[in-house]
Amino acid sequence: MKVDSSSHSSWPIFALRAVIFVAGGAGLYMGYRMFVPGCYPRKFQLLRSAKESAQLLLGTLPMFVVAGIIEGYITPAELPLQAKYGFAAVTLLLLIFYFLYASGKKLTRLPWT
Repeated sequence: MKVDSSSHSSWPIFALRAVIFVAGGAGLYMGYRMFVPGCYPRKFQLLRSAKESAQLLLGTLPMFVVAGIIEGYITPAELPLQAKYGFAAVTLLLLIFYFLYASGKKLTRLPWT
């Protein structure tokens, strides 16, 4: 079975980079709060930042699932190249819509307060 690497969808390429950066940032945030606790005890800050980081990581799970489905079923499928590029264009538009929709939500409080 020949896999054409040029037919990768835009979702795994762009979304996984964003998800990996968010996951790395969540880990760095936990480490920062452990080393710079402010006026609270280190344990309290670590637990609070772990809760916030877990919420960030849970928010990235849908993107991992979609990327896995695309990489597992669409990329190795023997579809015409035009169909794969069309699917890539549709997923890119969905990804742009997802990011614009998510960035339009108003925060009720700042995550670090």
